[in-house]
Amino acid sequence: MPTVNHSSIKEISGQVEGFPNFLAKQYEFFHYIEMCEYIAKDCAMLKARGLGFSEILACLGVRPFVTTRNFRTTYTAAAENQLRPVLEKCWKQLD
Repeated sequence: MPTVNHSSIKEISGQVEGFPNFLAKQYEFFHYIEMCEYIAKDCAMLKARGLGFSEILACLGVRPFVTTRNFRTTYTAAAENQLRPVLEKCWKQLD
């Protein structure tokens, strides 16, 4: 059984605002989105939670909704408590 170093576990309360970490997978994802737009195809993504993609996905859905006539954005999740934070970010950006 693996051991856990309890001194490395930190309790987090609330969200911390600041400059986000930019991961290589996020960089690849932006290229994927750009390629899909270029060839006029839809895209889909399956991911783990807590990787910072909710803010990215909210931005990617709101921007063309605002700039492109008759554009539709769809967000889905396995549970409402996973979908609600992304939709709240979308509404905040639209306000």
